[in-house]
Amino acid sequence: MRLVLVAIQMLLLGLPLSAQTVLDRYVAPDVLKGLTGEEPVIRAVRADGSLGLLPLVSSRDAVASEVRAANPVVAVEVLRVLRGLRQPLDTQAGRLELYNQMHAVSTMKGIMYWSASRKERRVLFTESFPIASPKAVSPVADPVFTSIPAEDTLYTFQQDKSYGKNSYIQRFSAAPDHLLVRVENVSAINVVFIPVIPSGGFVTRSILIPVGRDLVFYGVSYIRTSFPIGDRGAREQSLANRLIAMSDWLRARLS
Repeated sequence: MRLVLVAIQMLLLGLPLSAQTVLDRYVAPDVLKGLTGEEPVIRAVRADGSLGLLPLVSSRDAVASEVRAANPVVAVEVLRVLRGLRQPLDTQAGRLELYNQMHAVSTMKGIMYWSASRKERRVLFTESFPIASPKAVSPVADPVFTSIPAEDTLYTFQQDKSYGKNSYIQRFSAAPDHLLVRVENVSAINVVFIPVIPSGGFVTRSILIPVGRDLVFYGVSYIRTSFPIGDRGAREQSLANRLIAMSDWLRARLS
C-alpha cells in the first residue's frame, strides 16, 4: 500500500517513477531483496519443476508449465538486473534495439564464461552464426528489423567448448512489456560421438523486461536426457554460468 501511495504521489506531481519502483511490478518482494547491483540470483529448479525466480509477466504461466511438463533431469534459473545501459529500452527505439541485439547471433562468437570444472574463464562459443535451416549449415547475415513482429523464428549454428557443433531454433515472442525467447537444440548433442542429449533436450527460456536504462534478465535452462548426469551441482553451475555469459554478452551489446 505504501508503494502504491508513493507512486500515486509521484504521478500527481508529474515526476517519473524510479526504475526501482518499476522493478517492483515484475519481481516478487522476496526475490527483489536478493538483487543487489548486477549480481545474479541463481536457483536450482526443484524436483517438482516449480520455478522460484520467474518475473511477474503475462508469459510466466506458460514458461512454468513448460518446465514442469518437461520433467528435466537438471534445470537452473538465473535472475539479474543489467543497470545503466546506453539508452532507455522501454521506448519504441529501445525495444527495437533490444530485439535486434538478441538476433545478432554472430556477435556471440568468442564470448567468455566461467568453467566450473576447469576453474577458469574460457571461450564459450568458438563459432556462432545464423543459418537458413538446420540442413543448410552455412552462415547467413544476422537479421535486422525495422519494426518488431509479434513472433519470429531464427535457426542458428554454434560450436562450443562443452557441447560441440550444434544447430538450434530460436523463437521470439514480443509482449507489450517484455521479450520472450526460447532456444532449443535441433541436432542431438554428442559427447565422444554418443548422442547424450536428444533433439529438443536442451532448452533455454529467457524473459527480458526493459525498465528505463535497466534490463531485467531472467533465464531458465533445462536438460532432458536418459544418460546419467553425474555431479548434479556441477551440471547446475554449468547451466547457470552459460546464462550469466549470455547476460554479460547482452550487457556489452547494449552498453
